Amino acid sequence: MMSCIAAEGVATYSLAKYKSQKNHINSLGAHMNSNGLVPAQDLTNVACALVATIFGAEFALLLFWPRMVYPPWCVHTRMALASSATILVAAATLMNTVIIAHNSAFITGVNSATAQQYLALFSWPPIRYRSWPANIIYLVLLWIGFIGTVISTALLLTAANRLPVQNTSRERKEDEKITTDSF
Repeated sequence: MMSCIAAEGVATYSLAKYKSQKNHINSLGAHMNSNGLVPAQDLTNVACALVATIFGAEFALLLFWPRMVYPPWCVHTRMALASSATILVAAATLMNTVIIAHNSAFITGVNSATAQQYLALFSWPPIRYRSWPANIIYLVLLWIGFIGTVISTALLLTAANRLPVQNTSRERKEDEKITTDSF
């Protein structure tokens, strides 16, 4: 969970820098296209926030109420949310890996000499995504977070199958009837 939060922070920093660079270049009459990285980093932010919310709540529930017995709908909802968070983090991790490894931003609307001048003027962050250490750092943190999320989800699913589940109303009535009839 902490790796996902750190990846989210570094991805937000990277996104802010690329948007700032894009705004500066666009203000000069050119158009910088970094649209591949923007949705990937947005997905990273959403996925990591979901992981932090779901597994942070699970941690708090286990910390403050370790012997609490939950109804079946609650257990199934927690399992579904954890599984969906894992799928979302997997999608974000794979999407970011492909985009950072293979893509780069580019400038259109001006000739190549002018584009090179603009890139010399606003050279940071580099337009090749894999050339900027911040992108590599958040990608590594995202992979670590993905592995941790898979392990946490597996533990949560295993624990959910082994925990006692609160009786439903029909089962509770039958249990009360058995105990009152036996005395």
